[in-house]
Amino acid sequence: MNEQRFADKSMSPAPHVQGLADKVVALDRRRRAVRQIAATAAAVVVLTVGLTIATLRPSPTVEPVATVQPPPPPQKSEPTADVMDRAKELSRQADDALTVVAQLRQSQRMRQLEGQLEAFGPLSVDERRQEASARALLAEAYMQDQMLQDHGQAASLYAQVVQLYPETSWARYARERLQEMQR
Repeated sequence: MNEQRFADKSMSPAPHVQGLADKVVALDRRRRAVRQIAATAAAVVVLTVGLTIATLRPSPTVEPVATVQPPPPPQKSEPTADVMDRAKELSRQADDALTVVAQLRQSQRMRQLEGQLEAFGPLSVDERRQEASARALLAEAYMQDQMLQDHGQAASLYAQVVQLYPETSWARYARERLQEMQR
């Protein structure tokens, strides 16, 4: 009896696998967005610092040849400190903007997913369990296929999704992926 129970558990992965896969994908998207925005913010800061330094330099004046004056004393570093403070403030503002953008994207994605879920109509408890199990098994197959490049294992897992959960939306995706892999 215990062996059969363990065998059944090995057939379908734990439901938290999909949650982990979703978190990995979300973190990867967020990391990419942060890199893009950080690069843009860094470019803006560098451009601002360059323009500020260029405008703080005194313009050259033409003196008559007869009167040669000694060079002006070097400027104090106070304007540079102001520029650095301004750059830090811009960096803080960019970080705040990144946080707001990430929160907006996350809430938009959640609303989109909730809308898609409502389109299916109410599901029974058994249907929800089957959908969750199929999704978890499909997440494992996707990881084997796309991330680990183990196409043989991925094909086996896709086939299990189709065999064990034929009526789920995840089985349709698994069938499509199996057809693509056979080409």
